[in-house]
Formats: sequence, structure tokens, C-alpha cells
Amino acid sequence: MCEYISSVAVTMDAESVRRCEIPAFDAVLTLSCEIPHYRGRKAVLAWNRHFGWFLGVHGLTQGNVVIIDGLGLGRLPEPTRCADRLVELIADLRQGGPPASSRRSAPRIVRTRPAPCAPKDR
Repeated sequence: MCEYISSVAVTMDAESVRRCEIPAFDAVLTLSCEIPHYRGRKAVLAWNRHFGWFLGVHGLTQGNVVIIDGLGLGRLPEPTRCADRLVELIADLRQGGPPASSRRSAPRIVRTRPAPCAPKDR
């Protein structure tokens, strides 16, 4: 799994990679871009080995991730498919509303704890 996450991180040109030890996510990639309506907070891709990738932003308190929408590509999509879907979701958000695939009325906040022995940055 580490190779897969690293491959996605390289494709996305992630600023950092954090492994997590909570049930919600196995890894969180910090991206260099921001998402409309969340100015000042870096976009993240959070990965769960059972459900796949989710787009979000860093929360207002350290260790929190606000999930905006899932990429909807399955558990282990090719990194280039993740990049393409990310571009689509951000374009949807720039058009003024939640992504068309979103069924939630509001983003969810997930608190993360870094794994004690995992490297914090790529």
C-alpha cells in the first residue's frame, strides 16, 4: 500500500504525506492548491483502504480534515484517474456549488492522529 500511496502522491505533486492510525483514513496527502469556499486552507486527498479517496481541506484545528466529497473511483484507482477526478471536482466547486456527486448537505470533519512511527512528510 505504501507504494500505491506514494505513486498517487507523486502524480498529485503532494506537498506532504501523512499516514494515519484512525479508522477513517490510512493516509492524507496535502496538496498545493486550495478549494473555492475554503480559502487559506490547503486541499487534501484522504485515503481509506476500504472506500478509496476523498477530497477535503485541512480543518481549522490541527489534525482535523474536512471532507467535501469522495472521488467515487473505488478502492485503488490509477493515480492518473485520481488526478483527472480531482480536476473535475474542483471545477464543480468553482462553479458555485457542491460537486454534482455529493449527497451530503455539509462537509464532515474527521480528526486524524498521525501514526507514531510513520514519516510525517514525503
